Amino acid sequence: MSQTQVTRLMRIGWETVGNIVTRVVADHLSDARFYNLVLIGVDEISYRRGRRYLTCVADHERGAIVWAKPGRDAATLQAFFDMLGDRRHTVKAISIDMSAGYENAIQAVAGQDEQFRPQGRVRPLPRVPARQPRRR
Repeated sequence: MSQTQVTRLMRIGWETVGNIVTRVVADHLSDARFYNLVLIGVDEISYRRGRRYLTCVADHERGAIVWAKPGRDAATLQAFFDMLGDRRHTVKAISIDMSAGYENAIQAVAGQDEQFRPQGRVRPLPRVPARQPRRR
């Protein structure tokens, strides 16, 4: 249910709903989700008709989003690594969509922290036409 739908249903202000959601999330969202991150994935989703982006970090082992923040650049992902602090040493592999911003953030953290070394580098898949013409 969207925030606007809740305001209509409960007959309360839009900002009031936002404040309630913020309090509930702060009370019930545990920092335990940041421990033992080994395999993570980073991608962005667009909202507001593609004009705004939200960077999401997922834990591949648990199949859950562990962190999200508006933006889709190196500074956004850098904020995640800064927030992790020493817990980032448990990360062994990161999957990204070859975004230069995300790659730069990972390389910057690896350059500053000798213990942070995600393993391997995967090459992008070759481009294949969506549909190949039939041979007759």
